Amino acid sequence: MSGSAAARVDLRYRDTILSVNDEPVEDKSHEKIVQMMQQSGFLRLQVKRLLSWQTTIEKAEEGGFGFGVRGGADFELPLYILRLYENEDKTRFRGIRVGDVLLAVNSINIANFTHQQAVDLIKKSYQTLQLRLRRGNGTVPALSRGFSR
Repeated sequence: MSGSAAARVDLRYRDTILSVNDEPVEDKSHEKIVQMMQQSGFLRLQVKRLLSWQTTIEKAEEGGFGFGVRGGADFELPLYILRLYENEDKTRFRGIRVGDVLLAVNSINIANFTHQQAVDLIKKSYQTLQLRLRRGNGTVPALSRGFSR
């Protein structure tokens, strides 16, 4: 969340806090870790960043998966999550955000896929879609060569 303590220290979804002010937290409860952080005047966190994660989403009743992508090998860009459709239930996206990079669809590496190849793979998925993603920085690059996908 913008403006939150987590945002101020760039704590991201699925990061793992390893220590608070040099005290390991591996064996501590969530409540104890929060208490340690709240009671500290100065806060130093050691964090393990998750490089990629996998999630499964269900097809919406309207027939789509509720997100759009931009990029592809034909644009010399990875595939980015361009939008999450607002009329969709946000909880179904399980932490996916605009700007995240799509690495694989249904266990198929899409690094060298064109935009259309990736869209076709997503569209031919029946009821569920398994995605491997990497956290982006919240932005989606503009396309080169005057394309508008």
